[in-house]
Amino acid sequence: MRLKKNFVLIMSLVLLVFSSQSLMSTHFNDYEDYNYNRLMRIADRDGRVDVMVKMDVPNIRELTAVSTGFTTGGANMDAAYVQAAFNADLALEQAISNARDSVFHRLNGMTYDINRTFSTIPYIALTVPGETLEKLKAIPGILDIEEDRLTPLPESPEVESAGDDISRPQLSQSTEVVGATIAWDMGFTGAGWYVAVLDTGLLTSHEMFQGKNIVEHCFARGDDDSDAYGDCPNGLEEMSGPGSAFPYYSGHGTHVSGIVAGNNHRDLFGVAKNAGVIAIQVFSYISNWGSVGSYDSDNLKGLEWVYLMRNTYKIASANMSLGSNESYSSFCNTTTQADAIDNLKAVGIATAVASGNESQCNGVASPGCIQSAVTVNASSKTDADTSYGNWSDTMVDLVAPGTSINSAWTTSNTSYEYLSGTSMATPHVAGAWAIFKQYDAGLSVDEILTALKETGTPISSARCTERLPEPRINIAAGLTTFFNVAPPLNLTAVQQKNQSFLQTEYLNELTWEENPRNVGKNVAFYRVYLYENGQPNLLQQVDSSTYQYRHRKAGQRVERKYGITAVTSDGVESFPYTYTIKFGVEQ
Repeated sequence: MRLKKNFVLIMSLVLLVFSSQSLMSTHFNDYEDYNYNRLMRIADRDGRVDVMVKMDVPNIRELTAVSTGFTTGGANMDAAYVQAAFNADLALEQAISNARDSVFHRLNGMTYDINRTFSTIPYIALTVPGETLEKLKAIPGILDIEEDRLTPLPESPEVESAGDDISRPQLSQSTEVVGATIAWDMGFTGAGWYVAVLDTGLLTSHEMFQGKNIVEHCFARGDDDSDAYGDCPNGLEEMSGPGSAFPYYSGHGTHVSGIVAGNNHRDLFGVAKNAGVIAIQVFSYISNWGSVGSYDSDNLKGLEWVYLMRNTYKIASANMSLGSNESYSSFCNTTTQADAIDNLKAVGIATAVASGNESQCNGVASPGCIQSAVTVNASSKTDADTSYGNWSDTMVDLVAPGTSINSAWTTSNTSYEYLSGTSMATPHVAGAWAIFKQYDAGLSVDEILTALKETGTPISSARCTERLPEPRINIAAGLTTFFNVAPPLNLTAVQQKNQSFLQTEYLNELTWEENPRNVGKNVAFYRVYLYENGQPNLLQQVDSSTYQYRHRKAGQRVERKYGITAVTSDGVESFPYTYTIKFGVEQ
């Protein structure tokens, strides 16, 4: 009898083991199994494969919710707040580290190389042979395995000028088109905020970045088997501090950064001309391409680094003017970068991503297919469709000029280059975020996105006629949706001379226009200010039916800065719209 009972017990344990193994080998869904089989074929062909492994981390949702509760740029970022944010991040990191240690314990005796580990998202980047890949799939705590893909450096498409006047600096045109210049005149230039640019680095010595707040970092694992090798300037896979984002292989990142926040203090300005730049170099040389590419794991590490720096710097947005050659016709929210972009959005940081240059009518490149990303298509500066931009009714959020944009280049500290592509459109949007955050640090990503969508100029596609129009951003118009009362528009000033037998008097005649957004807001009068030592001093108050003012005794050819505000009958005053009258300089 005892023998029979022992036999039954042994058989039950055997069945339990086989049942557990069966469950462990079938916890993937059909797509994940298909993807796993593709990875196995790569491992069989090449002897190894680069993978991103997603782990099941206990309580990660709750821990992430606590961490993301500490947003960037808040008014209460005192020492206690920063310490609490650090503790929340540390708790999340510890949970992920514990799960990672468990995976490595189960891989004991297997062959693998660790490429990247993460502290806020449940991934490990590994290089593994087929037998280790098979072992990974059998571990119950593994939720998904994807390829650690390489994204090529975007090429500037060959385009026609579409009637754009190329005799003028094209960045000057595009900042005017997107309403940045009006935002500047209202005092919003992105000052005090940073935009992170994940790209090929930044030539910080270029005149467009002189005097600007710059932060540099590098994640570039390179194309070598050695753990000690990388493509950061120090020869390693990571580097921080001055010089760490020195341009690698291409001026693409410098060009993009110039569109975001460049300022040569003369005649060429990026969208957020007084914002700082966090330059993160994420490209490596890929020998079998003979060119450069960016690993998903390096991009992911860069996005995570931005997240971890949110309480060190006031970060408005991250710019990713890059994308895979694959086209996605629906959201790809399970891809590796989705968790990082979700986290950034939760703390108030938008991730602006290029839709891609493959001329698709119903698809965008990854990571633009991630729902929480702000995906950007390109238009010409005359609001025409482009021949290269990718369209999608659901995944493209905004449009910005991307054709023949003149910005900083790396040939010298004063060199510039014309480039086209959704890579050039995207930084217009990333820069816009810094302007909105300067106005109100508490604005969420969705609030800013809604304002830009509702006030944008609809752009229709001449080649993708079945697609719905998409909004080309108008930053100034979007800003005014948050104002109780908007300032007047199109303030200008010209100097005139009144001459009599007794004296010659120089006066500046100011003119402006009513803002249509003030209809129904009972604007009673306008106030005219003269700025002296940076401070506005009231010159005159005029009736709301008056749209001009003459400033007498202004002085011959004396530079003056004026501001006009709208004031309602109950005393609510708008932000000033400013204008500086200059002489010998094109206005």
